[in-house]
Amino acid sequence: MQIKHEVKGQLARLLATEDLIVEHRSVDTASFNVGTRVLTLPTWDNAGEEVYDTLVCHEVGHALYTPDQEWWLDNEISHSIVNIVEDARIEKLMKRRYGGLSKTFFKGYSSLSEEDFFQLDGKDLTKFNLADRINLYYKVGNFTDIPFFSNEETFLMNRTGLTETFDDVLEVAKLIFEYCKAEAEKKKAEEANMQANEESDGSLENNTTLGQSNNEPSMEEDSNGEDGEEQEMQVTESNSGSSGGIQGGEECGEIEAETDEMFTNSLKE
Repeated sequence: MQIKHEVKGQLARLLATEDLIVEHRSVDTASFNVGTRVLTLPTWDNAGEEVYDTLVCHEVGHALYTPDQEWWLDNEISHSIVNIVEDARIEKLMKRRYGGLSKTFFKGYSSLSEEDFFQLDGKDLTKFNLADRINLYYKVGNFTDIPFFSNEETFLMNRTGLTETFDDVLEVAKLIFEYCKAEAEKKKAEEANMQANEESDGSLENNTTLGQSNNEPSMEEDSNGEDGEEQEMQVTESNSGSSGGIQGGEECGEIEAETDEMFTNSLKE
């Protein structure tokens, strides 16, 4: 379907009640610069009318409600998590401001879900961190069952939808960030524990094998024992070296949300 980009630009200006600069470019995703007031829309081939309308309404939400402030100077929070919470807030405020947009967002995200634009097919959502699951809940939660595993997770998901001001967003984003960070550290500790246990079990097996091979007394008993000690040391060091590079996957890196990147990459294919 051929998208009339100029029409979408006019729609953005009308919704924003501001003469925004609207650019149509070959970029990864739609965006809005709160400082320069430039709204950039991508020239995707695979996105239909309902998806473009959703993008326009979403970015206009940033134009209307996201403040131009350097919040990161005083807050150590992941940018992607702040963006997830802010996305939920601005879409709620847009639906409140323009009643008909509830249907627009529903149809847009329905189309994205049907086309698996978030690349969820075959993925185990229980392995996603809380920030990603909250992001998916507020975008495609009407079409995909998003799991939450505790009262704390459900509380943070609900708090995201209740934000009214940008200060609320920063407060909730910080709570989500701290929760994800704690879960990642817990996961990393569990994996380190498991690795240590496996190495300990391997060392015990080596000791047992070496002991059985040296049961018969002989003139070479002492030298065999020394060789056995050297062999045990080599095996232990080898095991440690081979497992030392094993990482815990996403949990070992920075606490970030990956679902926005998955979404934009799928649209470019």
